[in-house]
Amino acid sequence: MKKVILITILAIFSSYIGKSQTMGSLNFSVTPTSTGGYSPRHVIAIWVETNSGTFVKTKIRYAVSQVSRLISWNAASAGNIIDAVTGSTQNPYTTYTGTWNGTDVSGSTVLDGVYKLQFELAWGNNSTSQRSTYTITFTKSPTADHQTGNSTNFTNIVVDWVPSGAGINENTASNPNISIFPNPFSTNSTISFNVKKASPIYVAIYNLNGQLVKTLLNDYKTIGEYSLNWNGTNNQNIKVSNGIYYVTFQIDNKIYSKKVLFNN
Repeated sequence: MKKVILITILAIFSSYIGKSQTMGSLNFSVTPTSTGGYSPRHVIAIWVETNSGTFVKTKIRYAVSQVSRLISWNAASAGNIIDAVTGSTQNPYTTYTGTWNGTDVSGSTVLDGVYKLQFELAWGNNSTSQRSTYTITFTKSPTADHQTGNSTNFTNIVVDWVPSGAGINENTASNPNISIFPNPFSTNSTISFNVKKASPIYVAIYNLNGQLVKTLLNDYKTIGEYSLNWNGTNNQNIKVSNGIYYVTFQIDNKIYSKKVLFNN
């Protein structure tokens, strides 16, 4: 009997060897589009599934009376909208953004592995010609994963898995009133901040791997409000790839950082 119990325990333990649950966040953005039907009126859903197709969590669902048009989402989720951003039929088209914190509907952090971000759009009564789906596959792991995509009905897709501790950590506890607008941005973003004590200040853009992209400021500043602009280029004045970057400040021997999404 003891031998059977021991074998069972070992079997359960071995099944979890090599399986980790990395903390982090998935940040995404997409701009849908269509013609015909009721366009630009539309309903849309965005959700996370495992690579084998098991539903994990809904992130966006804009549909009420026309929710039946979201055929794939209904089949996958059984209508579950825990933690989702929801609303009614949308008009006009816009860019949708969201974040997944790596948890399922119960709030538990899911195991690392390959996952799918599913998109579904419907803009009329015809479930074949007036409905579209798209899938982006990404890997949840201790390594950052950047994905992009485009289709007829889903454009400018940017998906970034950012594990906790990757690159430079975002410090929000003592942030010196840093604001970035617009964020996400495609051409130019204004970075505003306060200097509460006169000191040397260094402001730079870093990628998810902690590599310097562009230096925006390296100067001594007195107390006051300041703003800088970043146009999505590196120190060689070349446009960077779409994705998440860190605007990092070194002020009074302290370091602060804030995420910005470039989506050209």
